[in-house]
Amino acid sequence: MDVRTAARAKWPNRAGIVLAAFGIPLVLGAVPACSPGGEGARQSSISPWSTTSPPSTTGSAASGKYLVTEIVDAGTVRVTGPLGVSLVRISGLHTPPANGTGCFGAESVAWARNALMNQYVTLDVDTVDPAVASVTLADGSDYSVLAVRAGYARFATAGIALDAARKTAEEAAEAAKRGLWAPPCLGAIDTPPASTSSAQQGKPAGPAPSAGPSVTLPPVPKTKAVPLPEPVIEAPAASSTGAPPPASGGGSVYYKNCDAARAAHAAPLHVGDPGYRPALDRDHDGTACE
Repeated sequence: MDVRTAARAKWPNRAGIVLAAFGIPLVLGAVPACSPGGEGARQSSISPWSTTSPPSTTGSAASGKYLVTEIVDAGTVRVTGPLGVSLVRISGLHTPPANGTGCFGAESVAWARNALMNQYVTLDVDTVDPAVASVTLADGSDYSVLAVRAGYARFATAGIALDAARKTAEEAAEAAKRGLWAPPCLGAIDTPPASTSSAQQGKPAGPAPSAGPSVTLPPVPKTKAVPLPEPVIEAPAASSTGAPPPASGGGSVYYKNCDAARAAHAAPLHVGDPGYRPALDRDHDGTACE
């Protein structure tokens, strides 16, 4: 084999080495990177309500299903849903202030917490004000109608479809004196009860009055019962003609006057009673010493 033939025989081996050297990066570049901490692992930890952007903490809600996480007052709640955390004012309600400046606030908040806290509800967001929405409970009932009917909120005219239902519910609560319609509120929920003066508002309660030293009262002396006087029975006066006085119809008992009858606890005297006589019956109605 000459030099030229030997050179041609070695060329294929060199070409294969060069192609292999350039091919390795191409193969490596075609393989997708996947690591335990990559995108695939992060996707598995995303909440079903997550979006590509972080959830907002104070934003307007959209119509849909939400979890109630906080009760601000009987008509304001904080919910968590597809768009994150939202503060929602429940439509159609006028509720007592929760800061203690009104009437029936604490009772309304307690009732709302029992009805809504940690419950899934459906919001129907107002098209004009997205911060306002009607709230439907899991059983399909409207929360605002329930609150008004139970006396924990008042109906607020808002020009929406449920106004008639809320108005009827409020009339029923007022007629039955339920909740805030009973004393001391009597339907006035924006101010303290009328029985509490403005000077007493925000004033801490003073110390309880001391009982003071005990006082022993002397025993009450026993008194003897005084016997009642016996009725005075007088013989009838003889008339000038010697005839006996007219029969009184009262038997042998005789009372000189009504004072004597009352002293004997016999008054009033009726016709036929012992001691009755027409002379004691001034109006002649059959009853003497009335």
